[in-house]
Amino acid sequence: MTRARLLGLAVATAMVGTSVVGIASLTGVPVSAAETPPPCVVTLSANPVAVGENLTITITGFDPDESINVAETIDGVPQSAYSLTADDTGTYTNSGVTPADEAGLNYTFTFTGASSGVTCNTALSVDPEATTTTTTPTTTQAPTTTAPPTTSKVAAAVAAEPAFTG
Repeated sequence: MTRARLLGLAVATAMVGTSVVGIASLTGVPVSAAETPPPCVVTLSANPVAVGENLTITITGFDPDESINVAETIDGVPQSAYSLTADDTGTYTNSGVTPADEAGLNYTFTFTGASSGVTCNTALSVDPEATTTTTTPTTTQAPTTTAPPTTSKVAAAVAAEPAFTG
């Protein structure tokens, strides 16, 4: 139970996990109840990533089969928006090899659930000097995606279908 003063009114809020169980005025009459969505988490297998290195991105915290809108920048320049689709657990995972012509670039990604409104951000840098030799990845089934109409090869690898794992 926490107490706070907001605009001169004392309120009490009981928290259970990340959900607000109740907000009450000093009279004990409920004002509202709200649900806080679960946190969105982005996991990158490497950051910075080396040219030729396999990069895996995993995003969790969305609704099952939800469309995920992606806003991307490369070195601060906005790119064309695109979407991905979460699997039946609300997770999107994909892998791809970082191409040589992406060396030295810096990316930011904002992922927003189309129906849940859940949002998370991440930044990714491609090391301008490091290179890695990779083996040919095997193909596995991946969630349905919509590839970006134009954007970087790293973004295309993030949104590629089918996913590559190695």
